[in-house]
Amino acid sequence: MNQLRKAAVIAQELEARYATRIRDSLYRTPPACYASQASAALLPVVLLPGVRHRWGYLKGLADALARRGHSVHVVSCLGTNMRPIPETAERVRRFLDERGLRRVIFVGHSKGGLVGKYYLAHCNAEQRVVGVVAIATPFSGTYATRRAAQTPANLEFAVDSPVILALQRETTVNTRIVSIYPEFDTHIWHEHKSRLDGALRNIELPVGGHNSLVGKAVVQEAVCGAVDQLAANARSEEPIP
Repeated sequence: MNQLRKAAVIAQELEARYATRIRDSLYRTPPACYASQASAALLPVVLLPGVRHRWGYLKGLADALARRGHSVHVVSCLGTNMRPIPETAERVRRFLDERGLRRVIFVGHSKGGLVGKYYLAHCNAEQRVVGVVAIATPFSGTYATRRAAQTPANLEFAVDSPVILALQRETTVNTRIVSIYPEFDTHIWHEHKSRLDGALRNIELPVGGHNSLVGKAVVQEAVCGAVDQLAANARSEEPIP
């Protein structure tokens, strides 16, 4: 991506910052149709937003999944997702238990993808979750933290963060993860981008951005396709009666 296009992406991302806040404020409760119009034949999807965000900015993506017949679930107790990744994963575990959700696919953006991987590695003894679709997730961390406020929430994404390094060692769950990421990410400064070694699939798309990605049609289509792929893999692993 040339410098002119990168500058345009940065400008778009600055504009998206305000749009995402508005959506987070407008959409607190998921629409009833996310459950009422769902097909029992399709696996449920649980949304995991990025840091400092509620689920509302993911509504366009959630709508796309719901139109395909998936039940879409929101973990409201995460708030703006500022807690440490292990604690967040534990809250998600309790949410699945309370709702009785099984054979779930996580769709996580940014930090949400890290929470999803942590869940697979440490909280999935009952095999409630079959896989994770991660969007623009810093699996290798990001050097951008060096220019950000040195808060615990930001430092969790540093390339030498204990949780990032620990998750990199958890390689056996990578085969249950599809990583989708842009050609140019305004937040993830790393030569590996969001590429995850050993993933079921790594999908780099010819777009740019970070928070704005979830509103792009090409990203939403890739996410829906990845959910289908994870669901197909889960069905192939089912024991034959």
